[in-house]
Order: sequence, then structure tokens, then C-alpha cells
Amino acid sequence: MKKVGGCRAEWDWVAGRTVGVTNFLSEVHPAAVCRCGFLGGEFETLKHETTMHNLAKRYLNAFDRVVEFGVNHPLTTSIAAVTTLYMSVGNVATRIRSHKGDQESGRGEFLRGSSNRVLKAEALRELMRPVNKIARALNREQFPGVREKFYMPKSRAYEAVIGRAEAFIDAIVPIKTAFTERGLPATFDTELTAAKDALVEATADKNAGLATQVGGTAGLMAQAHFGLEQMRELDAILSYQYRDNPPLLAAWKSACHVQREPESSTSTTPPPASAPVA
Repeated sequence: MKKVGGCRAEWDWVAGRTVGVTNFLSEVHPAAVCRCGFLGGEFETLKHETTMHNLAKRYLNAFDRVVEFGVNHPLTTSIAAVTTLYMSVGNVATRIRSHKGDQESGRGEFLRGSSNRVLKAEALRELMRPVNKIARALNREQFPGVREKFYMPKSRAYEAVIGRAEAFIDAIVPIKTAFTERGLPATFDTELTAAKDALVEATADKNAGLATQVGGTAGLMAQAHFGLEQMRELDAILSYQYRDNPPLLAAWKSACHVQREPESSTSTTPPPASAPVA
């Protein structure tokens, strides 16, 4: 992670670059993002997912062009293997679109759960602070060892916040009146429990979304590689069939090539030429 303006820079999966957290996801309060360490190292996973998504997208574009080429340029003499391979590539394209749906759905769930978790964690800490402050002010002789049970989490990690909240809830039970007599509402313990449960649920939502996205990407890439194998076999056959027809051979090569990853906009060297499948 890089430091940007005092806050950690995060990976923007839309722009494909690092950005300051204050510019990422406008619906998340920037201060809450900086305080809670929004998403942390999970952006490395999103960065990898984005790379795989872009690669599969380039494969899919090539598969679509191949299927269209087959429809527009049928062989004069039909070859069963070619017909089968065209059909296989078309089926791969259909399955990739299905996996892309899972990937996008998981990405949305992950981002919603992550941004929601930031807010839930901050709400929980806000409920814990007055309990902590009152506990620290209690008479040591009258309430021995109490203040040590209500220290605020030292780490900003969500697991640490949840763990300390659970410790608060357990320690409140025998001395709840000490807090209500000092101004906390009678429901402060149930409110604390509800806030803790909400953070746990938001964490589960985020994890489920990430799992769905990763699973969708894995299925997507498996199909993409299988489709590429089919396309290479098709290329071997059609390159021979079109050997005496340079315009049609060139059209086929254009249809089946897979574009390379474009160079970064900050690069001073021109991007490499697109490479054909074979």
C-alpha cells in the first residue's frame, strides 16, 4: 500500500490503478475509510480478479469473432471437425458469459459488504466508547478489575473490534447497574449486542461476495483456456484450408487473434502489436 495524503492508497478495480481512499467509492465516508483500514489487503485479490476479468474478456471477444466468421464463411466442402470446433467455441462463449454473471454479482456483494462493514464497525465503536469511559472512571476499590475489562480495541482490525465488543457484553452482565446509574440507557447492552451482530453479518456478506467472485473468475478462466485450445485446433485446420486464399486467410487470422494486455498509460514505449493465435 502507498501513502497518499496521509491515507492509504487502494486499488481501484474500475480504473485499474491505485487511488487515494478518499476517491474510492463515494458512498463510503472518507474518514471512516481511513480509520478502519477499508478492505486492507483484499484489494490485492480484487486487482488479480480484475486482471483475470480483462483477460477473459479479450478471449471472449475473439471467440465471438470466430463464431461469426464461421457463420459468414462456411467451407465449400464441409469438414466435420471444423463444424464441431465452431460449435464448441460458441458453447464456451455462452458459459463464459454465465461465469461473468457470477463474477459481477460477487463483486457487487463484496463491495457492498465491505463498505457496509466500515460503517458498522464505526457504529459499534461509538457504542463502546461511553462504556469504556465510564468503566475507567469507576472507583478501583469498589469495582476492582473492572476498568481492565473494558479497554478499547488496540487494533483497527474488524476481528479485534468484534472480539472486544464480545468481551464488553460478557463483562457488563454482573455490573450493568453501575452503567445505567451513570446515565447509560437501560438498553445499552442490547444495542451493543445488536451492533456487534450487524458487524459480524456485514463481514459474512463481504466474505460470501468475495467467494462468489473468485469462484466465478476461476470458472471463467477455465472456460477461456478450453476455448483457446479449441480455437488453436481450428486455426491449424483453417490455415491449411485457406492457404491459397490470402484475403480469406487474413480475415481468419484477424478474427481469431487475441489482443494482448494494453500498456499502462504512463508507459513511454508503444504497446506491442496484437499477436495471432498461431
